[in-house]
Amino acid sequence: SGSVGANGLTTDSPLLTLGEAAAVNGTQSEFAGQIGEPLVTSIPIRDDLIIFAAEGSFFYLRGNPRSGGRMNYIPGPKGVGLVGIGAWVYTPYGRLFAMTTDGLYEVTLEAVTPVSRDVIPRELLGLSSDRYEVELGYDIERRGFLISCFSATLPYIAYFYDLRAEGFFPEDRDTDHVPSAMVAHRIGDSGLSTLLFGC
Repeated sequence: SGSVGANGLTTDSPLLTLGEAAAVNGTQSEFAGQIGEPLVTSIPIRDDLIIFAAEGSFFYLRGNPRSGGRMNYIPGPKGVGLVGIGAWVYTPYGRLFAMTTDGLYEVTLEAVTPVSRDVIPRELLGLSSDRYEVELGYDIERRGFLISCFSATLPYIAYFYDLRAEGFFPEDRDTDHVPSAMVAHRIGDSGLSTLLFGC
């Protein structure tokens, strides 16, 4: 009895109905049955909250989808989504920033809003994942984050966004010291924090 799934198990199999790996009821969302746009990455915020960044929009899931958790659209400009898998940063102050094709945006559960749209450098507008690999890394000491845009064929672009001054400041790097990954790291119990680069 029951039908056979892609994994070869029937739908009445105990493995499909028990535990954390059990299926999710897809009718619990207004987006059920619709083909979604390409997902760029998922951004964990807390145990019960995750943001899904797509190529043209943002969504969040709060709670367990098997126990009433719902997928929700975050209102924002049409077509504004994450430009790359590492093009976001979550600050220690609970703020999420994302680099999009339209520039730098702050993402909250209520809205996706542009940041300093009138002062953003031209180089940071129109970025795309087929031309640049974009990474954002939070610098605890300077209270802001580095926006690093690497390309094998185009000039390297780097700016520091200062949260206190709400401004962009150009950063210079030697060609052999261009970061391909960044992580904020606290050194043991010393209380010292730094931004580490992988080149």
